[in-house]
Amino acid sequence: MQNQDRHIDIWNDCLRIISQIIEPQKFETWFKPIRPVSMLESTLTVEVPTDFFREYLEGAYLDVIKKTLKRVIGADARLVYLVHPVKAEQPMRYPASQGLTPVNRTVSVSTYNPANNPGARVLRIEAFAEAGYAASIVAYGSCVGAGDTAVPSMLNLGSMWLVRIVPAIFLTRIYGLPGYWIAMCIELNVRGLLFIGRIHGNKWMKNMIQTT
Repeated sequence: MQNQDRHIDIWNDCLRIISQIIEPQKFETWFKPIRPVSMLESTLTVEVPTDFFREYLEGAYLDVIKKTLKRVIGADARLVYLVHPVKAEQPMRYPASQGLTPVNRTVSVSTYNPANNPGARVLRIEAFAEAGYAASIVAYGSCVGAGDTAVPSMLNLGSMWLVRIVPAIFLTRIYGLPGYWIAMCIELNVRGLLFIGRIHGNKWMKNMIQTT
């Protein structure tokens, strides 16, 4: 074993042992990307892609790593991680299983406004559908409970196809994702009004009265 390649041979020995302990897919994901850097006495330095990678590795496989290093290097074995930041800067070094949280440099990010998020716009649209949706659910349950099932089913199906899907095809071409939610909001309110009209007309109670 040549001295300059000692760290490579040591890590390869560790990998052979670890590959027999953990699942192959996890081994490929969490141990194959690790690159041995140097070996000084009983301290092995390895390079990992990110600090998150290091934290997960120690959280999930710390016991396996410790036992393997002691088996290959000896009882006084130590492991040091070399983590390269995103930018081309000096790598950060972390002793294995250290408890202190590393202090990263401040990174400038673009200003983020939640109001401009498409999901936030969709939620604002969807809020206007809740009243009609709630009314349709309660009214539909009342009708079905009274034995009135045919008309409520047609109201649901007709409202879905005629008031939601057809307009959604056109609105999504104009407004994108919010266009679909606008169509759905309109349909749920129309459905709610239809069911309120059904309840108000008392026709839904005929089957219940006949049964009684």
